[in-house]
This record gives sequence, C-alpha cells and structure tokens, in this order.
Amino acid sequence: MTNDKQPVCLSCGRAEDAIPLMTWRYQGRELWTCPDCIPTFIHQRGEMLVRWQAAQEPNPSTPSQGD
Repeated sequence: MTNDKQPVCLSCGRAEDAIPLMTWRYQGRELWTCPDCIPTFIHQRGEMLVRWQAAQEPNPSTPSQGD
C-alpha cells in the first residue's frame, strides 16, 4: 500500500482489522473488497466501479477559516 489510508471494503467500508480484505487491481490502482461483498462486486460490477472511480477522485480541499 502506498498511501496513508487504511484499506477498507469498497462496498461496506469495513477495514482490514474487522474483516479480511481482498485486493483487486484495475487500471493500475488497487481496490479492496471483503468476502461478504464479493457477490455485490461480481453481480453489480458497474455500481462497484462507479464507487471505485469516486473513491479515486481527490477530495476537494476544505477552505481554511480566516482568523
């Protein structure tokens, strides 16, 4: 893993300290899914890829409050 974020299931959001996660690679990037969500990943792949693409977008920076 190359970033500081803890891996979480793309579908349910559980982290690897709560449930085993499987790593998937797509377009040179990694995504994770837990065993409980594999059927969702298989049968609703389009929805999962939309979530994956949204998760890859950089978060807009929060404007700082003036003093």
